[in-house]
Amino acid sequence: MTDDLSFSNALLTDYLNTSEYPLDDFQIRSCSSLSAGQSVLVAAPTGSGKTVTAYFSVHLAMARGVKVFYTTPIKALSNKKYADLCNLYGQDSVGLLTGDMVINRDAPILVMTTEVLRNMVYGETTQLSSLGYVVLDEVHYLGDKSRGPVWEEVIIHLPEHVRLVCLSATVSNAREFGKWLNLIRGTTDVIVSHSRPVPLHHHVALGTDLYPLFHDPRPGKSKKSSHPAVNLELLAAIAPFRQTRKSAPHDNANVRGRSEFPGRYSSRQRRSRSAKRQKFRSPPRAEVLRSLAEGGFLPTISFIFSRAGCDDAVKQCLAAGLDVTSQSAKREIRLFLDDLYESFDSSDREILDFETFAQGVLHGFAAHHAGLIPQFKEVVEKLFLSGHLRIIFATETLALGVNMPAHSVFVEKLIKFNGESHELMTPAEFTQLTGRAGRRGIDTEGHAIIAWHPRTDLDDIAELAHARSYALLSQFTPTYNMTANLLARMTPEAAKDVLRSSFAQFQADSDIAHYESHARKLNDAAEGYATAMHCEYGDFIEYFLTRHRTSEDDPVMACPEFSTHMRYARRWRRTRRKLRAVQQKIADSTSSLAVHFDHVREVLEAFDFLGPNSSLLQKINGSRELLVARSIRSGLWGTLDEPEMAALASALVYHARGGDGVSRCPLDTPAMHHAEQTVNDMWADITTLEKSYQLPQTPQPDYGIAHLLYKWTEGHTLASALSDSDIAPGDFVRWAKQTVDLLEQVSLVAPAETYSVIRRVILAIRRGVVEE
Repeated sequence: MTDDLSFSNALLTDYLNTSEYPLDDFQIRSCSSLSAGQSVLVAAPTGSGKTVTAYFSVHLAMARGVKVFYTTPIKALSNKKYADLCNLYGQDSVGLLTGDMVINRDAPILVMTTEVLRNMVYGETTQLSSLGYVVLDEVHYLGDKSRGPVWEEVIIHLPEHVRLVCLSATVSNAREFGKWLNLIRGTTDVIVSHSRPVPLHHHVALGTDLYPLFHDPRPGKSKKSSHPAVNLELLAAIAPFRQTRKSAPHDNANVRGRSEFPGRYSSRQRRSRSAKRQKFRSPPRAEVLRSLAEGGFLPTISFIFSRAGCDDAVKQCLAAGLDVTSQSAKREIRLFLDDLYESFDSSDREILDFETFAQGVLHGFAAHHAGLIPQFKEVVEKLFLSGHLRIIFATETLALGVNMPAHSVFVEKLIKFNGESHELMTPAEFTQLTGRAGRRGIDTEGHAIIAWHPRTDLDDIAELAHARSYALLSQFTPTYNMTANLLARMTPEAAKDVLRSSFAQFQADSDIAHYESHARKLNDAAEGYATAMHCEYGDFIEYFLTRHRTSEDDPVMACPEFSTHMRYARRWRRTRRKLRAVQQKIADSTSSLAVHFDHVREVLEAFDFLGPNSSLLQKINGSRELLVARSIRSGLWGTLDEPEMAALASALVYHARGGDGVSRCPLDTPAMHHAEQTVNDMWADITTLEKSYQLPQTPQPDYGIAHLLYKWTEGHTLASALSDSDIAPGDFVRWAKQTVDLLEQVSLVAPAETYSVIRRVILAIRRGVVEE
């Protein structure tokens, strides 16, 4: 043991000495804990250097001769980590597993998406026996509604000997999460850091003028509060433009149900009412960006919560003649563009609007969003990291993607569409966006700039700027795939024990303690009211509950304290109702996961997917997993040719953006008519049963891109495949890759005669822009 500790300490010293810059205390502590054989949870701001801990676990694994898995939430990040680790340890030592990509799967260092690891945990693999460390990058994804359960499944089911390196954004309940990790994984050191290595300053842009958001106290004066006051100069500057509640009925303040500037701003607000209102006009975007360039705030990421808005921003800046690159940078950029140009034929360059993209990049700006094809995004990322590209117009997906810090971030609006309605962004979202500002080792400070307009509430900006963290809430719930995998390995009661070990149940148990305390207080209050309405003339509670509506000659009515007793009786009833509501919450918190599990199990029993028949469903996961499994078992896939198979697969993964409704199959072939009818009937059977058990509904198959995948699989060019569609090329590529992911799953369980067809379909889809 002593020799092993000395070996670990030597490895730690060696690792710390090779760092490019002096490490922060939290980095040293987390590496020391790993060296001592503990798991770690590191919660720190974006860009603070959490990766140091992750890479130290790789260093330990290589020195000790064990495997290390590095997991990330998205494929783009997995690809980036794979490239970084190849540079550090060589390609022979590093592998990549992302569902549609398998490179060197037996390597000692494996980079993968979290879903791939989850499938390995449930599968029969020998790789876990030699596994020493698992990095769970962006573990706060555990709170993601659709994908969060995957993180919990991995944490619960990994072998006990595996040490975890959990990296998270700064969450307010890191200690609670750490307690759960300690409970199910053993000793886990929780390291929380709130400090950024590069200080972040918040500004408000009023037109092309920039104002600090907060008023700094005078030298020698201590702050009375951890929340500094909003800059008085900024308040004075916006005063002539502020709209009253009547003239701005849809401003953020009204959404939040409060006056625009409560408290300390009220007197200034009253004084400004007498002033003449001025109409505020936002300057052209190019003017604002030009002023940021002149002020030394580039490179910047301008966040626009719309793909079309990002693309329009590029066109607007080109039309305005904005140019923020030097001649030497243009020479480097042209080398990238020349290579990119040659990779497309003329028709593809036209549909991709290559000319606009190239002109924007040459002038120093570009869009970055999910609708962009991977080849364009790769060029944007490389040029931005090299410093040749100075402005990126991005949606919030960039904040969750590859590491692309900037000197500043510019947020044009605080309101974004959340899939259902336009709402003020959450503290978590704001923290992710502004966390990109400030490049460690390059910048001494970072800047977050928020554009102001009359419907912007400064209180909203201030609250978001103060919010350094947010609560991590479990989204764990049993799915069909999870239930099938659990019941293939254990009894229903043992499976429920697994559910009870989840972070969801851990948090529910914490709520139960609060509810029980509240219930005791309510019960005491109810008993007090019952005592207060005790009546010598009869049973007042019985009178109040049953007789007072019909017995006008009742004895208690003669009591001189009748009105007082009646008042206490009403309070007693209200308190008892509150008590029953709290008791119901306790019951729900105690049994909700188990009840949900039983309902899912009963649906699987109804469709005969348990016991010997569960193996098929164990390999299929996704939002329509039970529907996919039923379609495979029916033999439906064997009736389709290759383009038809691609079309059906697309319908089982595709979801229209913004809830635009479900599209019917536009393909006029007998096999597709039969497939659509069969799958829709299966879907109707599933959702009928789901409704009866009050389970979430399986989404209906959506054929919105079926004809595109059909044509693409036939061999059409990108331009030809998308000729009669308004879908963005990048969206097509993304859904095509998800279609391939599903086909890979289907190939694992399909009959032998169908397997070869599926492999041909995968090859037919994975070409050109989809191949990267």
